[in-house]
Amino acid sequence: MYSESDLQSAVSAGIISSEAADALRNHVAAGRDTPFVDEENFRLVSGFNDIFVSIAAIILLVAVWWIGNAVQSNTYDYVSALPKLRDEYYGSYGRYKGLGGLFCAATAWALAEYFTRKRHMAFPSIILLGAFVIGLSVGLAYFYYDWDYTRFGYIHRYDKDDMDAIFQAQERRQTLAFSVIGLIAAGATYLHWRRFHVPIAIAASVAAFAALLLFGAFYLIGISSLNAAVPLTLIMVSGIAVFAFAMWWDMSDKKRETRRSDVAFWLHLLAAPMIAHPLFALIGVSQGDEIGVGAVFGVLAVYIGFGLLALTIDRRAMLVSALAYVLIALTALFQRFGVVELNVAITALIIGSALLLLSAFWSTLRKFIVDRLPASLQAYLPATH
Repeated sequence: MYSESDLQSAVSAGIISSEAADALRNHVAAGRDTPFVDEENFRLVSGFNDIFVSIAAIILLVAVWWIGNAVQSNTYDYVSALPKLRDEYYGSYGRYKGLGGLFCAATAWALAEYFTRKRHMAFPSIILLGAFVIGLSVGLAYFYYDWDYTRFGYIHRYDKDDMDAIFQAQERRQTLAFSVIGLIAAGATYLHWRRFHVPIAIAASVAAFAALLLFGAFYLIGISSLNAAVPLTLIMVSGIAVFAFAMWWDMSDKKRETRRSDVAFWLHLLAAPMIAHPLFALIGVSQGDEIGVGAVFGVLAVYIGFGLLALTIDRRAMLVSALAYVLIALTALFQRFGVVELNVAITALIIGSALLLLSAFWSTLRKFIVDRLPASLQAYLPATH
């Protein structure tokens, strides 16, 4: 099984001509009765060996993380330097766990030198990138917890007024630390991209950079002074920025024939929940059975808007990310009208049927929408067929 990036690589190497590659794409698209660009192709699994290597890599990385924690626990004894009553406030949450994450990150990078750089295995590369980013970020976070709780572990000596002040100071230290960790993770993930060119690396780096900005904003504003709407709004604005960045990658490869299209796919997959979750939470969908009729129709209107946007840019990530909220809203609506026993089944029937119809007529609907847009806007979108 060969991916689009493999085909483009063969063209670049002169193994086959670009005309032959286009003829192959058109032949495959004709057999599927859908344009190639509408398929949103990206390489995930090229064979069962990808799954086999991924399982082995996960087992190895878990073992390395475990061993790293054991090494740190046996080498550094922070407990003796702290008052005994510290554990009543903090327990063992932050202790002895940072080195395991860093061991995992280093091992993931080393494995990527072979399985990503030499073998070009897609799914193991994604697993190894995730292990690198998570191991690095979590490892640094735990090291910070160790330092913070060791340095400020005397909190129990103060009365309640002093405790409130110290907790606020600790909160500001933590938000600043997470901003720094986000900066380090973003930079390290970008270096990973430069070395291995795994398409999801750009999305991971952008996610870390978004965390840097969010925690930086929380540090400047103060978490204690925030209501729930402020962080949700900040996340949604960040998601819109990520979506714009994804569109920049998309517009550079409208035919979706290169790795840039894969990068855009993962960025859209990151942006979609960052936009959908805060938006529906602000509407009030998270309240479950207490959802009002107005909120339900608001959810449906937003989802229709997401559908029109998905058709226009030829990306389905928004529809998938918002799907759970539509299911919740429609279930609550049917309950309100007395359909209790079959509310979930009826909701699933309606949504499933609608999405299948949308998939079947995707190219036709997309052509209907895009052809009515201004020509200046169509120039930035994948062509219709």
